[in-house]
Amino acid sequence: MKSHNVAYISSTMPARYILERSQCEVIYEIILSHNKYLPTYEFIKKQLPNIAIKIVPTGFLKSSLFLACAIFKNKLFGETVYIFHEACWPVLDMLIHFISPKGKFTPLASLDGFEKLSSAEEAKYINGRSIHFLTKYFARKYFHIYKHSLDDNKGYGYDWVFKKYPKPVEYSTFSNTKLPSDNEAAKGISNVKFKEKTIIFLVGSEPVDNQYLSQIYKCYISLALQYGYAVSIKDHPNSDARLNLDSAGCHIYRPEVAAELIIEGYGIAVGVASTSLCNFSGKAISILNSIEKMPQEFREKRLSYIKAMSKSIVFVSNATEFLDQLN
Repeated sequence: MKSHNVAYISSTMPARYILERSQCEVIYEIILSHNKYLPTYEFIKKQLPNIAIKIVPTGFLKSSLFLACAIFKNKLFGETVYIFHEACWPVLDMLIHFISPKGKFTPLASLDGFEKLSSAEEAKYINGRSIHFLTKYFARKYFHIYKHSLDDNKGYGYDWVFKKYPKPVEYSTFSNTKLPSDNEAAKGISNVKFKEKTIIFLVGSEPVDNQYLSQIYKCYISLALQYGYAVSIKDHPNSDARLNLDSAGCHIYRPEVAAELIIEGYGIAVGVASTSLCNFSGKAISILNSIEKMPQEFREKRLSYIKAMSKSIVFVSNATEFLDQLN
């Protein structure tokens, strides 16, 4: 059986990586953690029809057995496993650790905007969860726990970040993950030629009231339209993090499609602190400083994340500063 590369994916972020590197790092199979990511990768399949897509079944036992069989197959046939996140999914991380297939770990996002729990906080978090004692043991031994603020002031989410993958897994630092732009397969996405005055708003909920945040976006969208820009809106792919913003005169993308697949055709991108905004090669504008009601703790975490991901993002605090960027 021919050896090939298999990508294990739990977000939309790797979509453009796979598409643009399809000539130098051919991935023949994509295994998705959830069917909510399927619309994005079905688009990839239209561009690269030889890719097979599988979805991990629901339920802990079924999903664990599915992943174990898949990774044993990867190991047996010398296939390269591709993983993309510091915070992946714990079952996959543990199976990769124990089975030890050949792999490549390429993080596409930074954890600088997240808060690593102290040893005491980790112990309290793990001991307070209603999980099997073996799971608690694995959590202490193999994972760091990070927390991040949930959107719309809903508290915190917690991410299990694997400490270190086994030696057959090659690490690729974030600075080495910049995507090439000369791939023919990606030209229909990254090199689309829109009109010169184009702007895309990458929206999603934040730890403030959704209606308040929507009004800020609508103010900037209105100004862009008044200045003759063709305006598009792309909401968050995760339904729990969507702003559900609609505005007359704008093109609205399906939220399930990854921003990374469409953003490079625009002259300007506007958002708060999304990864796709930070990686945008054109003019990127963050409205973080415009959201006056965002708690300082969350603002600082987002600012730290942006600075770790990009040195070129422009921050605007009001309509005057925004208009200066349009002129």
